[in-house]
Amino acid sequence: MHEDRFPGHKFLPYLLIAPSIAVIFIFLIGPFGQSIYKSFFVSTPFGTRTIYVGLRNYIRLFSSPDYLNSVVVTFKFAARY
Repeated sequence: MHEDRFPGHKFLPYLLIAPSIAVIFIFLIGPFGQSIYKSFFVSTPFGTRTIYVGLRNYIRLFSSPDYLNSVVVTFKFAARY
């Protein structure tokens, strides 16, 4: 029968990967969530006041001909190279 040299070692892999998960959350997932949250607001030029606008920012973005043109150009460029 196999004898455990290190009692309680079944949690060791989780302990070893915990710093990596913390770094991923702090530097990737956290800022991504914060940017999604802030995209539902509009702020004054100096950031002294924020106003909730909901999906208006996204509606304005996706109805902009400049944005749609940039998406088309990006896909054409990516398909070519």
